[in-house]
Amino acid sequence: MFTAENGREALHIFREEAPPVILSDIKMPVMDGVTLLQAIKQESPDTEVIMVTGHGDMDVAIQCLKLDAADFITKPINDDALEIALKRVHS
Repeated sequence: MFTAENGREALHIFREEAPPVILSDIKMPVMDGVTLLQAIKQESPDTEVIMVTGHGDMDVAIQCLKLDAADFITKPINDDALEIALKRVHS
């Protein structure tokens, strides 16, 4: 498992490590989660990206799903919701 302090660092780690599943916050410094999602999907359409937000903004959720995010969960993260999202991407 890898962690990043911002979207740009996350993209760098993605390019170096190529993880099959990514959990990304929507609101991050330097590069937001939506921009990160777009970059990842452009470079690797098969990588699964689960988006996380503390704001529950349905417009952003819809935008992320249109950009091919695997799922969208809200903070605080409910263990059951995370488990369902992870099972969905591994199916």
